[in-house]
Amino acid sequence: MTDRLLVTGRHHALTAVESARTTIASGATRVTHCASLLELIVEHVADGIDEISGKLETKLDDIEDQLAVRSIAAARRSLAGVRRTSVRLHRHLSGLRAILYRLERQGTPKAIDPRLQLKVGRLIQRLDELDHCVLEIRERGYRLQDEVSATINEETNRHLHLLSILTSLLLPPTLVAVVFGMNTKWLPFQDESSGFLWAMILIFGSSLAAYLVLRLAGILKSRE
Repeated sequence: MTDRLLVTGRHHALTAVESARTTIASGATRVTHCASLLELIVEHVADGIDEISGKLETKLDDIEDQLAVRSIAAARRSLAGVRRTSVRLHRHLSGLRAILYRLERQGTPKAIDPRLQLKVGRLIQRLDELDHCVLEIRERGYRLQDEVSATINEETNRHLHLLSILTSLLLPPTLVAVVFGMNTKWLPFQDESSGFLWAMILIFGSSLAAYLVLRLAGILKSRE
């Protein structure tokens, strides 16, 4: 950077540079030296991050609504994107803030042209506020992730509880069916015409007995 020239380089096009050029071309602001141009670019970077942060907060509000109606799958997809974006923003802000803090610590040599002196303090204050906002979004995302995990665990426990009840109800009739299916002598009801009816009564009766036992034990009541 000289008093009349500012050269920058990056891997990808930076929207803030084009936004600053448009602002200058429209006459909305006047740049008197290269230091003010650099400040303007950093301010547009901050404006872009601020806009993204606002969208992330809106998405978090939508995720909370999705969790309220038990739309877990949609909430997980949206939350993953929010957390990934917040981490990237914090990393970007941390690098930019580190550079400005180093400039502030080193100070500006008195012999340097005033037109090359940056207003570092104002820029640092703006970036600190943005980083604080991004960190709040990230922490809010962590809390929502914990809520999603708790909801998933709750549903899993509910399904396992239901599966355990079904298993308990089906085991006794399965045992009865296995006994009557053995090819051995002296099976009950083997020579009676109503043997099949009695076997079915035992099968359904064993399920009913298992249900009453679970009912008395309070296993079914605890989930009603």
